[in-house]
Amino acid sequence: DASEYAILIGKKKQEQLAKVLEKVFLSRKKETELKDTLTEKEEKVRFVDLSPLQVDLYRHILTLPDFVLLTTANAACDCGVNKAFFTHYYGLSPGEERRRYYQIHKTEIVPRKGCCHKVPWAAGADVGDGARGIDPRAVLWRKMHPDGKECPRCPHCIMFPALHKLHKLCSHASLMQAEHEGSEDHAFATVAIPPELP
Repeated sequence: DASEYAILIGKKKQEQLAKVLEKVFLSRKKETELKDTLTEKEEKVRFVDLSPLQVDLYRHILTLPDFVLLTTANAACDCGVNKAFFTHYYGLSPGEERRRYYQIHKTEIVPRKGCCHKVPWAAGADVGDGARGIDPRAVLWRKMHPDGKECPRCPHCIMFPALHKLHKLCSHASLMQAEHEGSEDHAFATVAIPPELP
């Protein structure tokens, strides 16, 4: 969004900097200096199916509160806040009429992440009860919120840690094991690896 004048000044300053650095900075590019010594890069991507154990673990992990919170974040909240929308919606005849109504009024739907599902509450917990009401199996959320209070980015604040755990599982199931008891990995492994799995 810079003005043309600012872009022109920037380019001139960049050229001046390049001339100054030319005297003190040795630039070795692989295209010129190392072209005879480097071999061509060859990439091979192989897609491998998950083992039955990995599939079982993956399915189990997706049932953990942290992952349910993320996978249902954009679904319509079921607390009753969307009752008027869905009452009218289901009163319409199926097909084109419902589709048109949905297209016009979809912004009125309050998602779970914008209502009362920003935090992985334990079943039957009183909303607002603080850390005591957080599901004890929500290891990732608890790690990100040691004070038990939601942050402005909830529930998406646990997205990268959750993806990291799934990536580890898909790479190799043994990466889910924890070396030290009491570590974050151990806490997650305790809930992620059910005792009935071999």
